[in-house]
Parts: sequence; structure tokens; C-alpha cells
Amino acid sequence: MKRLFLFTMIVVSCFSLQAQDVKWDSTYRPNNYKLRVEQFSSYPNSGNDIIFLGNSITANVDWSELLERHDVKNRGISGDITFGVLERLNEVTEGKPAKVFILIGINDISRNIPDSIIVRNHRLIVSRIKAGSPRTKIYFQTLLPVNNEFTQFKNHYNKDEHILFVNNELRKLAETEKITLIDLYPHFLNAAKKLDGKYTQDGLHLNAAGYKVWKEILAPYLSVPAFDKQAHRGGRGLMPENTIPAMLNAIDLGVNTLEMDVVISADKKVVVSHDVYFNENITTLPNGKFLAKKEAPAYLLYSMTYDSISKFDVGMKPHPDFTKQQKIPVHKPLLADLIKAVETRAKGRMLYNIEIKSKPENDGKKHPPVEEFVDLAVAVMQAGGILPRTTIQSFDPRALQVVHRKYPSVVTSLLIEGTDKRSLDEQLQQLGFVPQVYSPHFSLVTPQLLQQCHQKGMRVIPWTVNNKAEIERLRDLGVDGVITDYPDLYEGL
Repeated sequence: MKRLFLFTMIVVSCFSLQAQDVKWDSTYRPNNYKLRVEQFSSYPNSGNDIIFLGNSITANVDWSELLERHDVKNRGISGDITFGVLERLNEVTEGKPAKVFILIGINDISRNIPDSIIVRNHRLIVSRIKAGSPRTKIYFQTLLPVNNEFTQFKNHYNKDEHILFVNNELRKLAETEKITLIDLYPHFLNAAKKLDGKYTQDGLHLNAAGYKVWKEILAPYLSVPAFDKQAHRGGRGLMPENTIPAMLNAIDLGVNTLEMDVVISADKKVVVSHDVYFNENITTLPNGKFLAKKEAPAYLLYSMTYDSISKFDVGMKPHPDFTKQQKIPVHKPLLADLIKAVETRAKGRMLYNIEIKSKPENDGKKHPPVEEFVDLAVAVMQAGGILPRTTIQSFDPRALQVVHRKYPSVVTSLLIEGTDKRSLDEQLQQLGFVPQVYSPHFSLVTPQLLQQCHQKGMRVIPWTVNNKAEIERLRDLGVDGVITDYPDLYEGL
């Protein structure tokens, strides 16, 4: 702590030479500052933590309760300034949190700290977080407006030009540093361009209605879990793969994301299935006999209507690789029907990771041309209301290129085979853009690969990890989630 304080004072001294005509004090700390820092330091840290860092506007709400998340930690201190945040930043970075949401600066403005120094301190905050916790995702939040029709915080009122300047500079800084900026400011303005009275009791702080608005603004940035627990094909180690019962079981086990595959039937229905044929390991024919391997190529789903597909059972044949799998009579579902069942059970909170099962050599033979394939699948996701919560993944770069071009707001994930010997840059060069997610076979994950991906802003979610010790090792290494056949392995993680 002493070393940090000395560092801060050296920086302040340099700043003071540039701003000698302005009276300001970088050494100010609120009365409870030392106590709060000591308390924060005594709390356990986790790489899954989501930190809210700031002053009283942050401190005045229980973020865990507000957001209904146990992984959210409040690191707000009433009265704090950017220098105070810099001084206590090690407490944040030492835990290597998944995300940090920062809102700080209004008290600096009230204490006449120059705008340029406030912005420079934000730059220092970014550099220190990147140095101390490289995989932490940083979110700047613009300063809120104030309202001078109130009287309690006179030093904070009538500083609108400073707030606007700092916010504009934060936008530039976020772009330069490739971090996310969340623009809170316009959401809280009234017609007079002041903090709307319905969101505040004193012209500076937020009331319950204000925090509700803030929560709604944050929702898209919190939809991705700190550590994404995905159920591969719904968790085929426990239930018949890619079926509705598997998905519902995975929800009950507490996963964040349901991973699945889709193919297209002869009547252009989007069917949840990993294989373009009926697979002999899981299929019982309509006549009650198990499908033999030599018979499987005769049952190409793209040549069958969904009415025909639905007459085949994929839940009763014992799977040679998954002896724990529960055996139940079940058929391959339509994606639309699966979505309805999941949304009813999860009440709109579940994430989806849906693979487009396309290959160039299969266009027009085992599935439609890739663009039509993507369009059909996306249409079902849109109709089901899940597209904003869906990642579209594929081994086929063409499918992801279509998504990127036609549906740019949709998250994409590049799947990589364990036998792929190309470099990351070569893989991305073929794809033509940087996807939000990089999903390699788990054997390919190294610290170097993680660093490269995180530097490019990609989350890393390897497949398919079926050992709890390996899941824990990869989590500690810094992956952003894993995909497993056994979602019960997530218990206790």
C-alpha cells in the first residue's frame, strides 16, 4: 500500500507542475477509505468475480442483489476519486477478476481536479489492470449527469461542461485501448439535460428507479457469464444427445449455455441433430430394431421430411461411449420446439450455442447451400426470441462469414479441430474477421494461445472436457468457459 501511495504521489507531483493555477488535492481520501480497503482485502477473490469499482454511486447499492448474481462484488467507496482508485487497485487486480465495471470521476470534478488529469488517471487505471490481470475485461461507464435544482451537493452541480468533456475523452480512450464503453449519461437526462428527478433524491445519487435503469443498461454486458458452463449436445453423458429432455436436465444442473447442432430436413425444417445421417450408436428404427452401421447412410436427414424423421427413436439404444446415459424414448426435435421447451423452463435466462453443421462438399447434397442453411436457422432463432442470447458456431468458415455479413450483431464462434496445425493468425486469416469466441479442442489450449486470443478480444471456450480436474485446470489457466458432455461436473465450480 505504501508503495502504491508513493507511486501516486510521484504521478501527482508531475501533474501539479502542469496545473499550478488550479487548487486541487490528490491526497484526499474519504474518512472510511482505509477501513473499506482493509475490508475488501480481507474478502476472498475469484477469477469469476465481476467487480463494480467506483464511488458512492457504485457503493450505494447491493449489486449482487440488484443483478441477482452471486459472482458480483461491490468495490465502491463513498467520496472516492480517481487517485483513490489507483491507490487501491492492487486489491482488485490480485484476484484476476473476469470483469471490472468502472464509474469514477464526479468527485474529482467537484474537487477541481483538472479534466485532463481525470482522463489520464483513467488511462493509468486501464494500464494497471491490463498489466496486473490481462484477461480481465474492462468496462468504462460514462459519468452521470447532475441536477442543480437540488441543494445538497453544491460542489457537484453546474459542472456539466466538465462531465461532458470527461465523457467524450473516455469514449476516445475506450476506442484506443480497445475496451468497452457503456454510455450511461444519456439514459438519465431529462428534457432540460439534467439528471432526471425521477431517478434521484439529491441531484447526484441514484434512487431505486435509477438503479433499475442502470441494471437494464448493463444487461447485455452481463449476459455472458464469467465462466461459461456449457452442456455439449445438452449433456450427452447423462441424457440422449440433442434432445429436449437433455436440455431440460442441463438447465436443472445449473449450466449457463446449451450447446447443440442443427441440420436441415427435406422440407426445410431446422432439426436438432449432430449428424446429417441417423447415427447407428443412438438410433432405433420405426420397426423397433436398432440401426446398424451399414444401414446408416441410407437415412440422410436432408432427404427425409421431418414427419419421417420424428418416427425414429434416438434415446433407447444403449450408447457404447456413455454408459451413464439415461435411456428414454425420444426423437430428434425441431429447433423451434426445443426453444419453446427451454424458454418455458428457463424463463428466458438461458444462453444458446448452436452449431451450423455444414461443409463445402455437402452443399446441395447433405444440406442446403450454406447461406440458405444459415438463413433457415437464424429465422427460427429470431422467431423464438433467442437470437440476442445465441452464439452461432461452426467449423465451416463460410457459415460464420454469412452470419458476420448478414447478422452482424450475432456472436460467432470458430470451432477448431484438435488436428488443426495452423497458427491462430492463419485460422483467422481464412475466416476474414475476428469472432467473439474461439473454440478449440481442449488439447490445443496453452497459456500462449490464451494470451493471443484475449489480446484479440476473443473468449476461449474449449471442447469437449469430460474430466473435472481438467475443467478446473483449464479454468485456472484462464479459459472463459468449457463445453462438457457431463454437466454434473460443474457442481462446486
